[in-house]
Amino acid sequence: MSDSSSQPYSAPYFIKYNPALVAEFGSQNAVLLFDRLEYWFSKTKNEFYKFIEPCDHPCYRKGDSWCEELGFSRPVFRTAFDKIGMRYISKTAFEKESNPFKGKLFAYYQDRKSNKTIFVRNNSLLAELYVRLKDIIQKTVKAIKPTVEKTLKTFQPRAGGLIQPYVRATKDKQINTSYKKGGDCFSKEVGAGQLSDQQSKIVLEMKAIWEEEIGSRGLVALTPDFSQRMLRAYEGLFQGSLDRWRAYCLKIASSKFLMGEKAGTNYQLRLPVALTETFKIQLEEGRYELSTRETSVDRQRKLESERLKLIAVKTERGKKRIEDLKREKVDHEKRLIMKRERALSLDEMKTYKQAFEGLMTESDCSKGAWFREKGWDDFSVKLDFQVFLWDQLKETLTMKDLERPDLDERILELEKLAA
Repeated sequence: MSDSSSQPYSAPYFIKYNPALVAEFGSQNAVLLFDRLEYWFSKTKNEFYKFIEPCDHPCYRKGDSWCEELGFSRPVFRTAFDKIGMRYISKTAFEKESNPFKGKLFAYYQDRKSNKTIFVRNNSLLAELYVRLKDIIQKTVKAIKPTVEKTLKTFQPRAGGLIQPYVRATKDKQINTSYKKGGDCFSKEVGAGQLSDQQSKIVLEMKAIWEEEIGSRGLVALTPDFSQRMLRAYEGLFQGSLDRWRAYCLKIASSKFLMGEKAGTNYQLRLPVALTETFKIQLEEGRYELSTRETSVDRQRKLESERLKLIAVKTERGKKRIEDLKREKVDHEKRLIMKRERALSLDEMKTYKQAFEGLMTESDCSKGAWFREKGWDDFSVKLDFQVFLWDQLKETLTMKDLERPDLDERILELEKLAA
């Protein structure tokens, strides 16, 4: 049996890999990252900071970044983390979310005061995961909760070996990304080569959205290097969402200053500047006099508002026209009654008067008593008789007499339009 000194490879630590978690996360890299996250959380409880890649921060130590610890590039790290966590570009963006994890196990945000990246753990959801995967937890617990003695022994730096990763807890939140002040937050890929068809499509769509919302101002040539930069911004700053990119462009378009339309200035934002994390943070903080200019969305909303107002006016006019037509039908009925009244003979009129008089004589209501006291010469009695006569003549009208097909069709048509 050979001892460890006979092995040609040595390292201060090994990453646990549980194949059963691949089905849960859909990514082998996410499983590897999950193990290291849980390891560091076991050391710092609920939060810690850790840099994503080597940087000039005074707290950075050689070998302590995620890229060095896992052997990932920055894009690979982001892709793996997105499988199990949410990313935020600032502490403010993280804290304003009512549900910052959005169903994920972890989250990280950038603390701009300390220029560190903070990791946060979704304890309740992880507890559910471990309950659901009982066969995994036994293996994972061994990986993330070794004894202090074993940890110190395992992570002791060795000559010629890898340097121990470094992590330190913070008092506020956990940090999970590095921040380089004043620059593009995405490291440049060396030898990017030609873009795939899908990548080319994304770059062209990003350019088209810029032109739709901002115009041709600020555009630069889509060289292979710049196209790669656009893709990095698309995946990182905008989380792989063209909708987020459009919303970002609309926010830019709402500023007269950035669009070069502010009196006394000639500044116009260029696309390369818009792709930097520093500018994005400043924009989200409300700088650059936002909402001082009408955007395409504002114009669409204005047109929609005007359209709805026009519909409301037409609807109101339609309702009024329907009322006028119904009133015309009532007037038609009145004209028919008046015509029949004028056509009554003296004998017919006498018959109606006798019927009314008999009704009033036998009635014990106030009108009957009034008729018996005043007789036919009283004005109110004559008025009551006129109402009686109209009711009697109305009953003689048939449905055919009352029909007005022209009015009915028009009313039906207007009611359909108003519905």
